[in-house]
Amino acid sequence: MKEYQSLFDLTGRRALVVGAASGIGEAAAHGLAAFGAQVTCADLRFNEAGRVAAAIEADGGRADAITSTSGTLPLWRRRATSTVPPTCSS
Repeated sequence: MKEYQSLFDLTGRRALVVGAASGIGEAAAHGLAAFGAQVTCADLRFNEAGRVAAAIEADGGRADAITSTSGTLPLWRRRATSTVPPTCSS
């Protein structure tokens, strides 16, 4: 099997994962963290998002959690300006 970490290094990058409390979102959060990204776990279920963030940190990664609702859109926008590199912003 190839060593994908050498091809996909996210050290120094930030990632916002919406729906991070379970399923594909949780797997994505863990995967991004494994490749070095600092992950913000966002979900309606804040306690579960916090659980995922805590698990990432227990594995040596960097993560935090936020509640995601339609009312948190301004927060997402502020985070996105520090999450997405300028070449990828819309």
